Amino acid sequence: FRRWQTRLGQSSNPAINQVAVSYADYSSVNAPAPEEVWRLACETGCTGLLVDTYSKEGLSSFDFLSVENLQELRSRCHESNLFFALAGSISLKHLDQIKEVSPDIIAVRGSVCESGARAGQISAVAIHHWKECISNW
Repeated sequence: FRRWQTRLGQSSNPAINQVAVSYADYSSVNAPAPEEVWRLACETGCTGLLVDTYSKEGLSSFDFLSVENLQELRSRCHESNLFFALAGSISLKHLDQIKEVSPDIIAVRGSVCESGARAGQISAVAIHHWKECISNW
């Protein structure tokens, strides 16, 4: 990570921010735990932490981490002046859980594509529906 950070730091674009990524399914892919990635993000000057899933088999971040785990991670991020982003097969069926976690950013892909296929074309209707759902919070 530090090697890539050094390379990115050599960029002449001051708008580049570094975001650490942790996998909710970390234990099944031999990746560092989210808390470890958060610590590294703090140590290396990242601006945020994104929790995602490595596997794209349809299981969401909520299948691997509880709302309480994600809330704690969000709190740690905020205490460290990092934003907290949540991804990982997030769909409209997770709205109650998302609201409880209260991430700064919700990153979606498949649920805003036609037919829910993450490689499909982005659907303006699906984006509008998401927008309507979260604007009522």
